[in-house]
Amino acid sequence: MASAGQTMMQASGGSAEKRRRRFAAAGIAPLMLWQFVFFVVPVILLLVISFWRTRSYRMVPDFTFANYIAVFTNGAMWRALLLSVQTAAFVTIACAVLAYPIAYFIAKKAGRLKGLLLIAVIAPFWISIVMRVAAWRLLLGENGVINQSLLSVGLIDQPLGFLLYSPVATSIGLVYAYLPLYVLPLYASIDAIEDNWIAAAKDLNAGPMRAFWEVTFPLSLPGLIVGAVFCFIFGLGEFVTPALLGGGKQLMMSQVIQDQFQRRLDWPAGAAISIVMLVIVFALLAMSMKWFRKASGEKL
Repeated sequence: MASAGQTMMQASGGSAEKRRRRFAAAGIAPLMLWQFVFFVVPVILLLVISFWRTRSYRMVPDFTFANYIAVFTNGAMWRALLLSVQTAAFVTIACAVLAYPIAYFIAKKAGRLKGLLLIAVIAPFWISIVMRVAAWRLLLGENGVINQSLLSVGLIDQPLGFLLYSPVATSIGLVYAYLPLYVLPLYASIDAIEDNWIAAAKDLNAGPMRAFWEVTFPLSLPGLIVGAVFCFIFGLGEFVTPALLGGGKQLMMSQVIQDQFQRRLDWPAGAAISIVMLVIVFALLAMSMKWFRKASGEKL
C-alpha cells in the first residue's frame, strides 16, 4: 500500500510539473512569436539581400560576396566604424565615471529619498529622445545658452563652434541619453551589497577606501558590465543623436547604413553593412556574458 501511495504521489507530482511546463511554454510563446516575426525574419531577409547586386538602382537577385568585400576594403567604412567605436567607448567610460557615484549615493546614502531619486533617473525616458536631443542643440549652438553665457562673463571672445555639429556634441548627447541605462543596473548591484559585509571589512582594520576596493567594487562588477554593454552597444548603433548633433561632417556606421538605403538606394550594400554590425554586436554580447558570469561567480 505504501509503495502504491508513493507511486500515485510521484504520478501526481509529475503531472503537476508537466502542467507548469505547459503554462510556462504558453506564457513565453507570444514573446517567441514576436521575436521570430519582427527580428529573426527581418534579419534573414537582410542576410539574403546582402548577397544580391544593385543595377540601375534596382536590386537584382544574385549570390556575390562583393558587398562584404566592399565593407572591408572601403576606407570610408573603416573611418565610420572607427569613429563609432571611439564614440561608443568614450560614452561608456564617461557614463561609468558619472553613474557610479550616483548609483552608490542612491543605494547607500539616499535613505527615504531613494525612490524619488530613482524616479528622477528614469524620468527622461518619459520624453521622446528626439525632443531631448533637439534641446541640446539649443544649449550647444553658437547662439545657444552655453556660448552666450561664456560670452557674457567674458571667458570667450567668440562662440565655440566645436560644441555643435561635431563628435563632441554627439558624445555629449549620447552620455546624456544613456547615463540612466548605466545607473539602474549599477544601482541594483550596489544595493544588493549588505552593509554588514562592509562593516566586517572595517572590523578587520580595512579603511574606507580599502573596504570599497576589496568589497564594494568587486561585488558591483556585474552592474558595471551590464551598464557598459548597454552604453557601448547602443552607442555603436545610435542614429538619432549623431544625425541631429553631428551635422553629417563625420558619419557613424548608422548614418552610413541610412545613406546606403535612402540616398544611394543600394539596399544590398546597406544590408551587408547591417549584417556586419549585427555580428559585431552579437560578439560583444557573447564576450560580455562571459565576463558577467565570471563576475557573478566571484560574487558567489
